Amino acid sequence: MVTCVNVIETYIGRIKEVNPLINAVVKDRFEAALQEAHEVDKLLADGHDDEESLREKFPYLGVPISIKEAFQLHGMPNTSGLVNRRHIISTTDAIVVSRLKQAGAIPLGVTNCSELCMWYESSNRIYGRSNNPYDLECIVGGSSGGEGSILGAAGSVIGVGSDIGGSIRMPAFFNGIFGHKPTTEQRSDSLPENGDTMKGKRTQLEGQVRECQSNCVQRVDSGVVPNDGQFPIAEGVRVNFLCTGPMCRYAEDLDPMLRIMAGPGIAKLKLDEKVSLEKVKFYFMEHDGGSLFVSPVDKEIIQAQRKLNMATMVHNGTDIGETESTEESSLASFGAFPLRDQDDMIQRLQRRVESLKVKDYLGADRYPVQLLCLDVYHFLSKVVENLEAKLGVEVQHVAISKMKYSLQIWSVMMSAKSSDGQKNQNFTDLLGDHGKPVWPVWELMKWTVGMSSHTFPAIALGISEKFVHYSPKLNSKLESMGHSLRTELVNLLQDDGVFLYPSHPVLAPKHHAPLGMPFNFAYTAIFNILGLPVTQCPLGLSREGLPLGIQVVAGPHNDHLTLAMARYLEKEFGGWACPGRC
Repeated sequence: MVTCVNVIETYIGRIKEVNPLINAVVKDRFEAALQEAHEVDKLLADGHDDEESLREKFPYLGVPISIKEAFQLHGMPNTSGLVNRRHIISTTDAIVVSRLKQAGAIPLGVTNCSELCMWYESSNRIYGRSNNPYDLECIVGGSSGGEGSILGAAGSVIGVGSDIGGSIRMPAFFNGIFGHKPTTEQRSDSLPENGDTMKGKRTQLEGQVRECQSNCVQRVDSGVVPNDGQFPIAEGVRVNFLCTGPMCRYAEDLDPMLRIMAGPGIAKLKLDEKVSLEKVKFYFMEHDGGSLFVSPVDKEIIQAQRKLNMATMVHNGTDIGETESTEESSLASFGAFPLRDQDDMIQRLQRRVESLKVKDYLGADRYPVQLLCLDVYHFLSKVVENLEAKLGVEVQHVAISKMKYSLQIWSVMMSAKSSDGQKNQNFTDLLGDHGKPVWPVWELMKWTVGMSSHTFPAIALGISEKFVHYSPKLNSKLESMGHSLRTELVNLLQDDGVFLYPSHPVLAPKHHAPLGMPFNFAYTAIFNILGLPVTQCPLGLSREGLPLGIQVVAGPHNDHLTLAMARYLEKEFGGWACPGRC
């Protein structure tokens, strides 16, 4: 008979085996975990409760879990990679951690993150750098990178992450696991005001109402899942954008984890509604439309996404020959047309590829995506054979032009004042953490000679915060664009739509490579601004053995749709794949 102690010992052994290579778990609690496992076995041996009763009381009884170090876990460090906090030990649990422990989960330790959780490579001056279990020379993502790494390496079953720009979804993508960013409420008292709202004078009564609302909800968390108990915590308008969510190897764990972590907040969602994928409307974009600030989308991601789209068509059971493609934009992506005639398909594809050209910052023509047409043709020919043998439906390609400005929208909205005038805390203040002020230019000079206690990305962010600013007019325009983009997507998806979008434009990069492509996180960050639920789903491995994946997006409070798609995709494409020999 397998005991809880057996399970915990097995996972402890796995962590001891892989952690010297990946440096994901930065502080363990193995002795305490084994003691808690003994208590679980004793509870089961006593037989006071039957199995069904125990399952209802403790849905994760004896299940090993890992926790991002930015969250409070009693007796564990809570530094978020900041040297100034290296002596801080948590004396309590974050709310979500407490809820999972009450559900029976047994924490094995805390995992690495980027400094102050504001970079997408998990490295800091306290714990060092984490490595990708699929290729030790590649990044794990951030800021929940250690969490993604240990889950991908089979050192844990479920984990807790946080996400303000993709910090759950990027590590989940790079490490081949599932990660969910729940719906967030778009609170009117903390959203920045756009240009149209700024026009005209607010009446005294409106001002009094807004002040009352602000005072009443100032401490209310805007997310379905509470963010309390993590450092740094969001303030001002950022309260709308920070999310806490589940990370796991198996799609079936997303739903129960979300229920436990959300507690009473789960009533805002529709997780008990049955999802019939045959009735879901599907939309997708293969890239952001050609932003000059981010990398082109890797061709293997495009191929995996197209394979997904066609598999979904087959699943839904309607003849693609009955549909016609939409031609609403010069950036309309290729593929939404009848595929009976391969020669005709190739000619149409060639014309669409040409239409994808955009001007770069030097005025030269370039493609916003990397395309090796022979690979695309070969892949689509395989799909044609599949579709000729089975029935399918159209997965509609959309060209949402505002997605091209995802980075600018995220940057402006993250730095905006809330409508009640509350400012966001400066990043340089967070670096000091109530100690001596941090001067980023001075820290940069110290860093060049190896004397700074901060990482280069953190210093660079501090410098950019100080010196890089948009004009008020452009700020207003981008804020308005963000509101308009949310309205456009909400109207498109409604309560029965799903939007498929790349999790990242490239596969897991080599270490330090993000410094040369620092804005690629825009592919995930835009959905924090929009407040929509998103699930990152693994789609197998590339030819180089690196994870592929896709973001599944739904309308507000329709998390049940993205979770249902995650289960479907896992069944179709295999889900998590153990790296190397497990």
